[in-house]
Amino acid sequence: MINKKCEICNGNFKVYKYREFSTKTCSDACRSKRHSLINSGKVSKGWLGLNGYRYLMVEGKEVLEHRHIVETHYGIKLGKDKEVHHKNGVRSDNRIENLEVMEASDHAKLSAIEGWKTRRCATASL
Repeated sequence: MINKKCEICNGNFKVYKYREFSTKTCSDACRSKRHSLINSGKVSKGWLGLNGYRYLMVEGKEVLEHRHIVETHYGIKLGKDKEVHHKNGVRSDNRIENLEVMEASDHAKLSAIEGWKTRRCATASL
């Protein structure tokens, strides 16, 4: 069994390893709420873009999943001056503990440093 976090109530629950990717909610009530959100057209299941980021349709508008998760979790609206950083560098890993809100300028500096380290390590191994 592995630990997971419910997409609806953020509660922790356990699932069998083989259901790790198919089980999204902790209970029938949360599953029902998730399905009604998806079927109402308010939130789509989402898709992976070619740039590595996950996208959702929220009330008919295409949004980046990581920004939507942060806005929903903290109850805030992110402005254009704010960025959401993936701490582990994996653009599709949108767990709340992997996301960090920062100023756009700070994010650009951090991304440049991390990109430089990645490129340097990749060329050093050649």
